[in-house]
Amino acid sequence: MNRDRLRCFASRGFDFFLLATLFTAPTQWASKTASGFHLSLADVTLALAGVFWFASLLLKRGGDAPAAASEGGRVPFLPPWPFLFFAGWCGVAALTASAHGADTRLAVKELVQIVEYFCVGGLLFNAFLRGWRATAGLAALFLGTAVNVVIAVVQYRNEDLLDSAVRGTFTDDAVYGGLLCLVLPFALAGVIRARFVAVRIACALFVALGLFTTLDGAAHWALLLAAIVMAVSTVVVRRRSGDEFAPVPEKRGNGIWFFVLFATALTLWQGAALPNLSRSNDTSHFASLALYNDEGKINKRYAEWQAAYNMGVTHPLAGVGLGCYQTFIGQYYDVVPREPGPSVPDTQSLYLVLFATAGFPALLAFLACLALPFTRRERGADKEDALTFSPAARRTLRLACAGAAGAFAFASVWHPLLQRGIGLPLVFVLTLASRLAPGEEEDA
Repeated sequence: MNRDRLRCFASRGFDFFLLATLFTAPTQWASKTASGFHLSLADVTLALAGVFWFASLLLKRGGDAPAAASEGGRVPFLPPWPFLFFAGWCGVAALTASAHGADTRLAVKELVQIVEYFCVGGLLFNAFLRGWRATAGLAALFLGTAVNVVIAVVQYRNEDLLDSAVRGTFTDDAVYGGLLCLVLPFALAGVIRARFVAVRIACALFVALGLFTTLDGAAHWALLLAAIVMAVSTVVVRRRSGDEFAPVPEKRGNGIWFFVLFATALTLWQGAALPNLSRSNDTSHFASLALYNDEGKINKRYAEWQAAYNMGVTHPLAGVGLGCYQTFIGQYYDVVPREPGPSVPDTQSLYLVLFATAGFPALLAFLACLALPFTRRERGADKEDALTFSPAARRTLRLACAGAAGAFAFASVWHPLLQRGIGLPLVFVLTLASRLAPGEEEDA
């Protein structure tokens, strides 16, 4: 087998295992190793993708550079700088764990996961996103999420299960809702943008089933807010751009009627459909966010938030140590008394967890990561890096990336969503957003 065939094989292997990573990432199923790490199928496929990518780089040497670039052998840009800064400061925070007398294995496990997502994942996704592969990557992520939605529908119909057990392949409904926050905005973009009616119907069904099985209040309201913003923004963009694929004629007042119809549909969904479902979704949404519990005591979530804030302001530079939140949180309940009993899982605020365990710089860096869909890229990208989307499709995808990042950011106020099953999809969406961000050459 000659060098060109080996290079082609390495490139195809890289593409295959990156797509497999996006398909298998939306799950928290994992095997625990002897060292205490949890190894998921997506971790394995990402590692294999890295091997094939590195092989393609080695085989590129001495070959024809343009041909190697077209086959994926090029050296990609580094991940966006907020990824590197966030992972780097988390490394600093991991070192502080031993200084506070905590188990350093907790910090190492957390740091390995963050480096995998933001450094390895960011690098490989950036190398992967070229030409038609962005569409293929979104399709793989859609299919992996669709498996979870189908499982959640079956769980929803089983009345013997608690509301928190409607979760797909995740540990609880909060993390399942976090995944939907990342994916459903792209399905909504398909409803608005897709050229084929069958695709629009499939995307609409995906959105409906996703909202139907979302029993976590934070995720539900995050998705509704993202949908409203996307609908309004899409109408405004289409009226200004004269998009030939607009679903309504470009006439005065059509934008207002489009929003009225959309708002009416959401109102009927919230006011008429949800209260009459078998599980009373609206009640579940309220209970998951309520300030007080049924006994009139403050919800343990908000009492813990105050303790987490106390921990963060006490150690603002690098926190108490990455991964050491549960180790130290009990020492910081001083104003609001803690209700006795075990903590409810995944009710911490992601931002307070980062602030308390990795310090304010890590929190700022993570917020910078979430801001990528709202920023502009620099000029100078190679033509080989271009994504094969029309200008209208690029605008809608940028809007979907912004909706996904915004919904994730909103839901993360109530849940620590940066965890296995969501981390890689999040980095993929943010990397895609950085590649779609408009440059100066698009301003003309």
